[in-house]
Amino acid sequence: MKFGIRKPSLKRRLAARTSWKRMLHHNMGLKAPRGWGWLTNPKKAAYNRIYNRTSISIDKLFNGRPKRNHRNNSSYSYEAQSESYSGLYIVAFIFCLFVFRHNLALFFVLLAIATIGYCFVKFEKVEKEKAHQAARSQRLSQLFGHENGKMIENGILWVGASKEMVEEMFGKPMEIEDKYLMTKSRCIYKYYQVGINRFLLRVTIDDGFVTRWDDKR
Repeated sequence: MKFGIRKPSLKRRLAARTSWKRMLHHNMGLKAPRGWGWLTNPKKAAYNRIYNRTSISIDKLFNGRPKRNHRNNSSYSYEAQSESYSGLYIVAFIFCLFVFRHNLALFFVLLAIATIGYCFVKFEKVEKEKAHQAARSQRLSQLFGHENGKMIENGILWVGASKEMVEEMFGKPMEIEDKYLMTKSRCIYKYYQVGINRFLLRVTIDDGFVTRWDDKR
């Protein structure tokens, strides 16, 4: 079992991304849903669970891999950005410890300065995020009312919501399927694509208002 930072391998990365099995499973809709590894291959699932907790990728230290976040349709979140700063801080700490190993007093002074700077940057990011959330809450309340604005902010769908509310809630859909019926016009907003014509959220809108939805997040 591997412990610590994983050794990067360009050959293995290329082999994994050009594998015909990977393309078949991901693009043809044959991949099992997330969390089903314990049923399809329990031994491999157990190994991966331990491996991902005892080792870390060098890419994650510098870039910060964003976590799965189904409350919005963005691939990059504030949590991922904070994780990137944390990874850089760890790398800088190890580097300074190695360089100033013979002068620990100077090392601790630099460590204190870096810690203060890191806390200041993190605090500023949090304050900006809070200000952004407050401005968005106020704008939603002015546009749709206080109660509807709270539900939109929390990502809660309801029958009768307008398509503008849906777009405020989840953003622009990744795909729109239009259907014209005898008595009404229907469009289906699709979010969170996981394969060819596979989406975790489908919202059905008839004549501009939500009638039902299929949520598999």
